[in-house]
Amino acid sequence: MSMNYSSPLRKLRVAVIICCLILIIGILGYAFLTNKETTVLDKNEITDNVQTLGGEDYGYTFVSSYLKKYGIGNINSYKMNAIESQLESDFYKELPEERQIAKDTALLFVEYYYDVIDLENKKEVTDALLKCFFSSIGDPYAFYRTEEEFAEFIGSLEGGREFVGIGVLMNQETLEIQMVYPDSGAAEAGIKPRDVIYAVDGVTLEEASAEELVSMVAGEVDSTVKVTVRRGDELIEFTVTRRIISERTVLYDIDEDKVGYIQITQFLQNTPAEFKEAVDHCEANGAVALIIDMRYNPGGLLTSVVDVIDYLAPDSESRRIGSYTQNGHENVYYTKDGHSVDLPIAVLCNEGTASAGELFTAAMRDYGKEGVLDTVIVGTTTYGKGVAQNSYSLYDMSGITYTIGYFNPPSDVNFDGIGVIPEYVVEEVSDKDAPFECAKEEILKLTKGGTTVNLGVAA
Repeated sequence: MSMNYSSPLRKLRVAVIICCLILIIGILGYAFLTNKETTVLDKNEITDNVQTLGGEDYGYTFVSSYLKKYGIGNINSYKMNAIESQLESDFYKELPEERQIAKDTALLFVEYYYDVIDLENKKEVTDALLKCFFSSIGDPYAFYRTEEEFAEFIGSLEGGREFVGIGVLMNQETLEIQMVYPDSGAAEAGIKPRDVIYAVDGVTLEEASAEELVSMVAGEVDSTVKVTVRRGDELIEFTVTRRIISERTVLYDIDEDKVGYIQITQFLQNTPAEFKEAVDHCEANGAVALIIDMRYNPGGLLTSVVDVIDYLAPDSESRRIGSYTQNGHENVYYTKDGHSVDLPIAVLCNEGTASAGELFTAAMRDYGKEGVLDTVIVGTTTYGKGVAQNSYSLYDMSGITYTIGYFNPPSDVNFDGIGVIPEYVVEEVSDKDAPFECAKEEILKLTKGGTTVNLGVAA
């Protein structure tokens, strides 16, 4: 049987197919044109454009539009715009205007990245611009991380890992060393908390980003790295041997006076389990009091410190552990785990105690004031970071971290920019651990029938 190829139905089918082909070709052509890489202008031209056009407001909605106007056209605008939209929805304070962020971003890009990345590579240009963008939004705790950097960051929050490095934990804003792991190459070389990293293998912060310097610290087992630190007015270079460090966040012991000593170095996912092990060990061995050392604890996960506090405080439906406020909504954590500790507790803190470490210190202070626990706080005023960050993975597995709101202790008095002021202000000296000695003396008084000290409300 022969087919009639000239039938109206057949002609309609052919017409539909042709239209579909034209549409597909058009879409592919548009995608090619819009994704075609645009060469970035000479850095002097970019700088001139920023200065010349900086006073004009084109009314652009997104920073990427201004960056293209300045001559940085090789950008993944979709990614940048999506990140900017998310920031606008839940950033903890009002962002600077797009024009100002764009100007600052472009100038940072020219200064730090123009000569060190492949300007024809859209991904490299976008990564560099996003790092500069996050440095321009007015949030000292905001970061953009590439796929590799974000995977490493998320892994670092898990805890309990074995990793190769010199065994230091650094505040990435200032590169001040907050803690030195026991038995690490850093401790053996003589690096101390509060040393400020000036250079790694001769590369300074003026020549590389903070995260790049941090990554240079890591390396192969038994290899060495030269770390130059600023200690006071002096620059000191250390040659440090890298070794595998077991990342345990809680160290503990009990002395001859039956005083349990627990040091929490940071709050990671494994910290609550390690802390419970430490408390249970001390109680099982007849501890009459606990000294919990928060010195140089830079913080960590909010959920981790909440679980640690909950293990110490008796339950009550209305007893707050802490809260954080995001977009005008308050999220509150209450005691609920069914466990408490009936021992006097001394907390050691100093200017290296930050964020979640401060929340713990403030909670113990507040519970002491309320008579919930017998507590004393000893040391020096803490760092003063009372804001919380969230981290988000993007479609390409890179990630962003930025501040979402303020978090408060049980008293609901925020300490951001202020710190937590101890009842007993005791400075650290080189020849003895004066804060520890004071804490032990005061905590033993409470075991002999002393009264709970009224610590007042934080300023």
